Amino acid sequence: WEDLLELVEGEQQYDNHFIGSIVSIPVNANPTGVQQFVVIDGQQRLTTLLILLSVIRDKAAEEELDELSAEINETMLVNRFKKGEEYFKLLPTQVDKEIFKRLIKKEITEADAESGLVKCYHYFKNKLNDLTINIEQLKNGILQSLSIVSIVLSPDDNPYLVFESLNAKGQPLTEADLIRNYLFMRIEPSEQEEMYTGYWLPMQTTLGDSLTEFIRHFLMGVNLNVKKKDVYVKLKQQADKMNVNDYLKELAVFAAYYDKLLHPEKEVNEKVRYYLNRIQKFEARTAFPFLLYIYRDFDIKKYTLEQFVEILATVDNYLVRRYVCNIESKPLNKMFGSLYNQLKPFSEEDSIQELKAYLQVRGYLECQH
Repeated sequence: WEDLLELVEGEQQYDNHFIGSIVSIPVNANPTGVQQFVVIDGQQRLTTLLILLSVIRDKAAEEELDELSAEINETMLVNRFKKGEEYFKLLPTQVDKEIFKRLIKKEITEADAESGLVKCYHYFKNKLNDLTINIEQLKNGILQSLSIVSIVLSPDDNPYLVFESLNAKGQPLTEADLIRNYLFMRIEPSEQEEMYTGYWLPMQTTLGDSLTEFIRHFLMGVNLNVKKKDVYVKLKQQADKMNVNDYLKELAVFAAYYDKLLHPEKEVNEKVRYYLNRIQKFEARTAFPFLLYIYRDFDIKKYTLEQFVEILATVDNYLVRRYVCNIESKPLNKMFGSLYNQLKPFSEEDSIQELKAYLQVRGYLECQH
């Protein structure tokens, strides 16, 4: 704010002030609709600027500067002739989206008072009350003095790597952030709120900082080795082949299994809980990609409880033997990543025997005395 005032009120009016780069990536859009972009870097700056412009718009309306108010609203804040979410020039992530929409539409309520966006609005509103210049000068200062570099990525680029290189010293953007943005840009606007509150938000709340790791393990269970920096790219390749709503629902189902792998006490069956606890004590997350899909197969009744417990006991036994013998765990990532696909062609009973045979040639009996 102080930098902007200095630019507008200073002797060298409207000198340029560089506020950084805005990195975005285009997403599929309706041929008759607005081309949409996911903002990879610069979300906070854009949101703050639009809040400031909305304050100037509202102040102009109070001062009966109707033309200025309409100009700001219809050229900088909204797409006048569009409906639904295409009406808004910018939408933050789902957590703040509804409040931001109400702010732009001048529909803020008392219940929104504690929102960071609303506090930002009131901060600028108070600053405008002390302003010694007219608000049109301030608007011109924003449009003429603030400079940005716009970087638009190709749809095939890996936005996580781009962000990582641009933002090495800043707040890290997780792969889960990118994935959320990507999925919700593909979901129909009329369904976004339901899909967010019903599926993404519970998953995000439950797994917290483990969300990105969960998605990586979800992909590894069928895609062999997925490097941490490639989670977004691999998921995009997989999700592009599916209905996006169905894909998000499937993710949410697997997230519930992952939560039990992380927190065995949430598993109601005593025998299953016993082996999950043992596996968890050895911090054997290398087995999670395989166990995720086995958990799903048990849930859909492919395996009986006894068969599921036998699989868990076999994996536990294998991991314990390797641990006791101090055998390197690094190869396990690739092994457990491919294991589920190795067993898929077999029947339930045969797959258990195949699992034991598979592990036997990979060090299962090396510690037996």
